[in-house]
Amino acid sequence: MTQYRRGRAIEWKARKELESRGFTVIRSAGSKGVFDLVALDANSLILIQVKRANRLGKQYPAVIKQIQAVPCPPGTLKQLWVWIDRYGWARYPV
Repeated sequence: MTQYRRGRAIEWKARKELESRGFTVIRSAGSKGVFDLVALDANSLILIQVKRANRLGKQYPAVIKQIQAVPCPPGTLKQLWVWIDRYGWARYPV
């Protein structure tokens, strides 16, 4: 499986989880932008960057800086979701 396909699979996993919580989710397919998913419901707008790691403790300081640099309307949540093999999701508000 290619790296692109692995990343896409993890994005779909995140999307399904958000949809199960009642969010409408838009996937930014093939995007080279900062955010992979946009999730919204009646009360929230969440912009999410999704990553995959094969071990705990992997850091993403450059990604976090990118996310922080994006201007957003007040109340918009920006998050980094990391799928860690054999562990599950680690979610970081940014």
